[in-house]
Amino acid sequence: MGREFDRNFFAQIQGKFTRTLGDEKGPDFQGRYIGHILHALSLHRPRILDCLPTDVDRKPARCEPEFRYSKGKERIADLAVFAEGEAAPFLLVEIKAADGANTAHNHPQLKAYAKWANEAPAGQRHVVVLTQYPLPAETRAIIASSGGALLECSIGSFARALARTSGGSELTGTFLEYLYSKGLVMTPLDAQDMEALHTFLAFSFLPHLGGQGRVTSSERVTNGPKAFATIVQNWQLLSGHYADLLRKKGAVVRNPVVKFVAEQRGGGSRKTGGHWALYSRYAADRGTKKGGNKQADLYHEFGLFLDIEKAESGAEKGIYSLSIYSCFTVGGTEKGGVTMPLVRRAQDRAKDYAAFARTLSDEEKLLKALRSCVVKACEAVEDPDARLRLKQAKANLLF
Repeated sequence: MGREFDRNFFAQIQGKFTRTLGDEKGPDFQGRYIGHILHALSLHRPRILDCLPTDVDRKPARCEPEFRYSKGKERIADLAVFAEGEAAPFLLVEIKAADGANTAHNHPQLKAYAKWANEAPAGQRHVVVLTQYPLPAETRAIIASSGGALLECSIGSFARALARTSGGSELTGTFLEYLYSKGLVMTPLDAQDMEALHTFLAFSFLPHLGGQGRVTSSERVTNGPKAFATIVQNWQLLSGHYADLLRKKGAVVRNPVVKFVAEQRGGGSRKTGGHWALYSRYAADRGTKKGGNKQADLYHEFGLFLDIEKAESGAEKGIYSLSIYSCFTVGGTEKGGVTMPLVRRAQDRAKDYAAFARTLSDEEKLLKALRSCVVKACEAVEDPDARLRLKQAKANLLF
């Protein structure tokens, strides 16, 4: 199947739907759109249905998009999966791709799904909630109380499973490219990307070796900035999801904009290293007036350090590390913060590259690390007034 046909195919499906942006009353068909794409993909590569998590002992044979499953109030699943020779589905899929903040509306829908699944003998039906955004605690509580009828799966996890079973399919590859380009999932990185990033950091912050050692390939030199751009894109996606989780707790938080800055240690032939800092920043607590004076806003900043330091051997291109940090500032003055290693080095370059790539491509792992870092940063604040404001602004910090 040719690339031109693939792209026309996606455009034809997308033309069936209309997304109304910025209008709360407008329908959002992103989940339906992806459901139709998965259905069409399954006609050419049925194995993609195996990437959906389920404990039901049935092998997926076919699927249908926009499946009406409720006898009472009309309910439509984005996708229904059937076993061979069976008229009723054993698995329904609800795709939450662009309405992550719409949790109050989602709860009755999830309860209706659980009711459908529990109408069959235990373990014979499931509903997979395929979600772009990490679900809030209230929604996860509904899933946990469903008796195993509802299963949560991130679109990122599904995409990684799909990539592993794609078999080089150009059509599947185009679908994955669509997910990456729309920011629905993090763009995957690999060990070669991390090696290229290492070269990029060495050229940025270490003295040039003037022909010493091995010659660096032009591919690694040019791919380094591309890997860095992918990391920036992935961190922007993570920052948006972090803000969305805070909004679900009632916080008034805008999506942070990712910025990045370089910091050099030493200069000229005496360069000893440096780092790129990728960071996001938002107001965790707006200042209030006290005695006619307005408090300065309390800002939360969080991000990544991509660091490199000069190795003892001049022929080495340096040792680089990956850290996550969180800090709080008031009026431009830091009140407390912490930096934590994001990946523990294995002292084996190939293993380190692979570990860095996995971590920077895994949103769930990054969010977990970020939460831990924020907690420790809160504990590091010693100023009494700032600590009080952090306590009052807890919904603006933790999910």
